[in-house]
Amino acid sequence: MAQLPRCRLFCGTLFDPRESVRLALARGVEDGTLTYACGQCELCPDTNRKHLQFFMCLVNRRTLRGIKTLLFNTDELRTVHLAACNGTSEANRTYCTKVESRDPLPAFPPFEIGIFADCPERNGQGARTDLHVIANRIRDGATQGEIAQDYPAEFIKFNRGFLALQQALWCHERTWDPGAAYAPPTVSWFYGRSGSGKSRQAYTDASADPLSRVYTKPPDCKWFDSYNGHDTIIFDDYRGNWFSFSFLLRLLDVFPIQVECKGSMVPLCATKFYFTCPMRPEVLYANLANREHGRIAQLLRRITTIRLFGEEPEVDPPPPAMYPGFNRG
Repeated sequence: MAQLPRCRLFCGTLFDPRESVRLALARGVEDGTLTYACGQCELCPDTNRKHLQFFMCLVNRRTLRGIKTLLFNTDELRTVHLAACNGTSEANRTYCTKVESRDPLPAFPPFEIGIFADCPERNGQGARTDLHVIANRIRDGATQGEIAQDYPAEFIKFNRGFLALQQALWCHERTWDPGAAYAPPTVSWFYGRSGSGKSRQAYTDASADPLSRVYTKPPDCKWFDSYNGHDTIIFDDYRGNWFSFSFLLRLLDVFPIQVECKGSMVPLCATKFYFTCPMRPEVLYANLANREHGRIAQLLRRITTIRLFGEEPEVDPPPPAMYPGFNRG
């Protein structure tokens, strides 16, 4: 036996319309079976027989038999005639709400339930109109967590594509206008012994602005995986071997720079940086300060605030081999 086709878009007709059909469609939208439904009572142009014409979009593709079992399973609703839509959602919506054939004395008023924007453009195998809806959500500012919550199945399949789209839309390179006022990033360096509260303060300060998007840099590596245009970056429990000193200087400057994600490069557009570290910057890079006069001053010049938490830590300078690029004789 041939398998019945499954679709999301259907048109329906019911002669001698009763409001129970409209209520069944409304329940379908409320319980998550339907995305959208609309319709109206009409008169046949030849016989003037009253009938209901409606259009509906299901959340998941179903067969005709499955829809009738799910939505129209009472004696008075079993006579509903359903057909899979051939045209676009917009065309079917227009057809089922046209004024010309509308009944002047309807059993109930025209209705529209749900969100039409969430309907796919048309039926068809392989249609990815749900992705179009998700793309619009991402363009409007939806986070990865929100997409995962609202579209879990699509997120499992396409989460890398969603992230790539976010990065393309949200990651804009820092621009340098020589004629404009110099506006360097804000850099805060919190140091102190373990448990002194520096990380808590960094996250508190970074989250003070509800419109700010905060990114925590993964430790012990050069990768900025999942960075997608965050304006604030936290380097928690920072160590000098995460990347080269020259890259750190470029990172904290005002000029355009790209950072590495696994498999790609993305523009960095952050303007606020928070470092938490056991040591002051000049102690962390003590070997560099001893070897190259003026280099450590380049870093200190970029740091807006250096703040001690608790008592001054007693640490020995790290060995030169810890930091890439500093082991020159």
